[in-house]
Amino acid sequence: MNGRLFILSLMFACIVTCLEQSNAAINIERSKAMTKFVTPNEDGKNDTFVFQCHNPMDLFVSGKIYSLKGRLIAKMQDADVSGSDEFSELSWNPNSGSEKAKGGVYIYQIVIGLKVYRGTVIVVR
Repeated sequence: MNGRLFILSLMFACIVTCLEQSNAAINIERSKAMTKFVTPNEDGKNDTFVFQCHNPMDLFVSGKIYSLKGRLIAKMQDADVSGSDEFSELSWNPNSGSEKAKGGVYIYQIVIGLKVYRGTVIVVR
């Protein structure tokens, strides 16, 4: 049984290494938060938080917003307004959902393939 477990863990390590190398090869490091401050007063300027994902290989992409206490606030929506095959965008509008997000600091978590981006976004009301 130990031999089988060793082989399975070795195979898993190889798969993870290959996937990490493929992520590095496509240079997803060009992904970035487009703004760190959101002023959702519906004037058409900085009403939403936007994260631009460099994703030419069309990897799995998802985004979530959390409170500082770790509570899930929202799942980010596909905004795809970039007009490019290499980039896609995720957005969060603090005014959407069952209740408006209060002013304050929030944590975003973006997943592109195996790469995870985390940072903060500030909602100013």
